[in-house]
Amino acid sequence: MIVRKRLLMVSSGALLASCMLSHADKVQNPNPGDLSSITMPIPVQIKPYMSEDKINAYSLSITAGACDPGVMARSVSQKLVSLDLAGGNLANEKLVPGCAYTLALSLGHADAARTIMQKTYLTNDQDGKRTEISIEQSRASKIKVTAVLYVTEDGKKDLKLDSQQVPVPSVDTSDVDIGVDIGGPGDFNWRKSIQLIDIANVGWSGNDNGSAFYRDIMSHSQRKLENESATTNAHETQHFLNNAAREKTLGVHDNVIYVGDGKAAMVMEPSMKPNVVRNYVPEAMKKVSRFQQYMIKQIDNSWKDEVLYIFDEWSGYRADLRVAVEMIRAGKGSVVGNEVCIGDGAAEFLHFGSSAVAALKEKEPEYLKNSQFKSAYAILAEDTVTYVRALSGDKRLDCNANAYLQYFINSPEAEHNRQVIREWMGPVWTKRVLGF
Repeated sequence: MIVRKRLLMVSSGALLASCMLSHADKVQNPNPGDLSSITMPIPVQIKPYMSEDKINAYSLSITAGACDPGVMARSVSQKLVSLDLAGGNLANEKLVPGCAYTLALSLGHADAARTIMQKTYLTNDQDGKRTEISIEQSRASKIKVTAVLYVTEDGKKDLKLDSQQVPVPSVDTSDVDIGVDIGGPGDFNWRKSIQLIDIANVGWSGNDNGSAFYRDIMSHSQRKLENESATTNAHETQHFLNNAAREKTLGVHDNVIYVGDGKAAMVMEPSMKPNVVRNYVPEAMKKVSRFQQYMIKQIDNSWKDEVLYIFDEWSGYRADLRVAVEMIRAGKGSVVGNEVCIGDGAAEFLHFGSSAVAALKEKEPEYLKNSQFKSAYAILAEDTVTYVRALSGDKRLDCNANAYLQYFINSPEAEHNRQVIREWMGPVWTKRVLGF
């Protein structure tokens, strides 16, 4: 029989990773009635083909999805637009802050009347891979979103474009900056492939302080922590959510990670023991306090057989990090109170989770074919990098988080783990998300 338990560290201030952005006044939630501009630069790689009139038009569709309460959505839909080599941009449209959007973009060659796209050379709508602009991103007064353009078969043949093009930097003259990267085979949207289970909405009447993710977590857990800070409440309630879903499958050696929007991922545990992971953690990361607490004490005392315990904890630190960023963007940074260094925990667990992957590659390589595990890693890594980078430069909120991220990207001590992740996730996804 599998014994499942968790030791909660609610009262130990040393273990709570949260703090307040010192320049919160510079990041404000836009007025829902305002419109933000969206600008998309023309990738320099395609300009020679524009001069030759091989690529002369693009199609763009921006569809509004979920919005914050009270925000009226607006969709932008264009069928075919002629490209202007001197213009410099693919588009200059207006979006409503506080709404999620889905972006579909294609570039190609139009007919003589420029009314029909005869050939598509670059598209971000390959196999359903479309760029998504989340509500959380559109809360900020200045965001960057990447549209990854995949080279089509026509593009490879007619334009002789290979699949490894350098990224195109986004412009910095609009409220919403869309950087266009030319990608290719190997990239993947793991959020689209993961199999999810439903978690019922049980309701919650508390104050989310501008964090949609906080309300999401609190609304989907029967058991809640509500007497600490919002970030700590989110962290621990994420664990309650994971545990409640996991307990429904007693007798099955699995774990559950709540993803959001009433959905959770169920992942089967590997056979490898989690204490093996310690040998793959880079030396500098063995010196952080959470290594001793979670990778040694908790594993030895409570989680001797569960490698996915590491990912459960990672999801908790991802939750309080994301909630803090969302509250700050909503102008509610003061709610974070006196907690400190909230970004560090998620960044440390990016290392611990990646070390688990490196250990599995050597000890249980067949497990790495598990697409659920791969998807869970991808989602946690993407969220961690996104929200850690959002805190860059703040000495109170970001004590070491971005330094840990740079250590992951650049340090020789982390090179083995980098190679494992690059091979496992593919070079295109790894470069786009992790930066190496």
